[in-house]
Amino acid sequence: MKHSVFTVLLPDRTLEEVFHLLRDVGYDGVEVRVQQDYHVAPDRVLSQVPTLARAMADTGLEIPVLATYLTLQDRKALLPVFEAADQLGARGVRVGLGPPLDGTRSYREVLAEAQQGLKGLIEAIRPFRARAFFEIHFRTVIASPSLAYLLLEPFDPGRVGVIFDPGNMIVEGREDWRVGLEVVREYLEHVHVKNASWHRKGGWQWKWDALEDGMADWTQVLAALVAVGYQGYLSNENLSGVSLPGATGFIGEKLSGEAAAPRRPIETQLREDLEYLKRLAANLGGPCGGTAGGGA
Repeated sequence: MKHSVFTVLLPDRTLEEVFHLLRDVGYDGVEVRVQQDYHVAPDRVLSQVPTLARAMADTGLEIPVLATYLTLQDRKALLPVFEAADQLGARGVRVGLGPPLDGTRSYREVLAEAQQGLKGLIEAIRPFRARAFFEIHFRTVIASPSLAYLLLEPFDPGRVGVIFDPGNMIVEGREDWRVGLEVVREYLEHVHVKNASWHRKGGWQWKWDALEDGMADWTQVLAALVAVGYQGYLSNENLSGVSLPGATGFIGEKLSGEAAAPRRPIETQLREDLEYLKRLAANLGGPCGGTAGGGA
């Protein structure tokens, strides 16, 4: 497996600075945030291709995913992102499914609407090689691997894929890691690396946690990934202790408290997280500590 970082963690760095930092730390790739605030605005993505291509050439890093916050309803805005992905050699573009579930509509109704939108998107992106990737995420129609499979089963895995996210599944959607991976195996294209835990503070609440401290056991996750033959990217999205004032996540949630104090310098966190994942892989005796293979 290879290692990348989702640039959501680096809001104060330019694209060039991000690429050089991650090369120096030892990563293989950069998952680029495509959002109005940073790093690439969706309506400027094609104009940023030369900058991204130059950064890739200068550092030797890949871009496995262009991670948008656009949804199936933003089909026209998504097309330039798919075009940019093809030009950059990215395997896929992250696409959202619409507003978070709020209990006002039945799950079946939302699922049918999402599948109809997905059918239209697949037709629209037919000219492009890049695929549409959908992230397993709490408060969405695909909060678990089984639900992701329910959404995607009618569609060609050559056109759509799943971003597996154990940290999100601690919040909602936890299934046995290996069973979940086996369910979505033909669609598995990318893995986000973060962690979360639940605690009592009045009622039950969850928080982002360090990779080694949260409720997702990354030794078990990596063992399950090896067991199903995954060879794609592990993309660091460790939000624990990271201060991202004003930044919102995939369903509009705050990514950190406005006054959150960083637990450690981001360079240190990225280096230690990479060392941690490689150490776990080495203990497993599996391939996920190196740079073999490029995709799922």
